Amino acid sequence: MVSQLENLDSLCNSLENAKNALASASEEEKPSKRQNVNYYEDRVKSLESSIDSTIASINGISVSIQDQSASFSTSMATLKEYNSLEAMKQEFLGSIDDNSWWVDPAYATKAKELTVFDNTTGKIYKEGDSFDMKVGETRILTVRVPHNAGHVRRVIRTTADGSGAYRAGNIVTGRSDIDPNPNNIEFVNYQYNHFPDEKLLNTISYDWIITATGPGSCTISQTCEYKVTENGGTPKAMVDIKVNVTS
Repeated sequence: MVSQLENLDSLCNSLENAKNALASASEEEKPSKRQNVNYYEDRVKSLESSIDSTIASINGISVSIQDQSASFSTSMATLKEYNSLEAMKQEFLGSIDDNSWWVDPAYATKAKELTVFDNTTGKIYKEGDSFDMKVGETRILTVRVPHNAGHVRRVIRTTADGSGAYRAGNIVTGRSDIDPNPNNIEFVNYQYNHFPDEKLLNTISYDWIITATGPGSCTISQTCEYKVTENGGTPKAMVDIKVNVTS
């Protein structure tokens, strides 16, 4: 309960900051700032529901050893599932300093494909895959920079896009987020001369925030361009994934 309440306090502060940013935003900035507010409102609502469940569990605790053991087992199962997802994600991403980075001699003639990790399910998606969502749900996919074009020196483009149905905005919205700070959603795109803090660009991954807004199906896409240390080149990688949204 203490941990949940601390998380709720942090989320409420983030929500308040997002609301303040919306209030002072220009008309052009308001759609993006409103999405931030909606995102944190959904997270606060979800955590409040979880806290209510925890309170109910606490109120129902018996002095019997059997009931306490059952509660402990449930908590441990939840913790194990969380740790498993974190371990899977770390294994998927690797490290910017590990030995998995190399230069494929045929890379220039190959399709440059991104792969992504679903932080909700632990599944890994690649070109042509699909997944399901519910209206109102937000899913965070972590994009991994390809390992076969050399060591990443600097990410210079993160672009969330999609099919015509996606661009209409009636099924899902998507944003790239290279800033690990949950209070700040940031992208980088050299084509528009949009560069955030330089220290954020030396990374091997970033998040792709997908929010389901209405029922239907569409294709979402992510494009990443980056500089590598081996030859000063600028590889470009992409991925297309289909999203099916139901009410």
